[in-house]
Amino acid sequence: MVIIAIGVIIGIGASSLAAFQLGKENLSRALDIVHNAFSLCLLTGAVFTVIGMIFCETSISILGASGPALAFARDYLRIIFAGSVFMILSVALEPLVRNDGNPRLCMNIMIAGVIVNFVLDYFFLSCVWAWE
Repeated sequence: MVIIAIGVIIGIGASSLAAFQLGKENLSRALDIVHNAFSLCLLTGAVFTVIGMIFCETSISILGASGPALAFARDYLRIIFAGSVFMILSVALEPLVRNDGNPRLCMNIMIAGVIVNFVLDYFFLSCVWAWE
């Protein structure tokens, strides 16, 4: 949830600033804001990945997990932290794309993401069930 919250903070803040600059017809400043937001997403995602990988087991232990639950939670969180850059980018870029004046594109991208998620969930769960 923290990773998604960071993406929302960056996305909503940058889209508000960019929309303000677009309203003033200052396209170059709006593009600078979008570029900075993209760079901030990459940097923040990389920091979350590194810190998450280092302190993954410690944070799970603090929450009280032990034994097999600790192993499952560690494996799950490592996958989440490995994809934190993509999670932050997907959440943060959605309002910026909507500001572009083409909300239909934003909707189509979100629908495509849901469909890909559905197909990959089915595929990966089928692989797990086949191994058991």
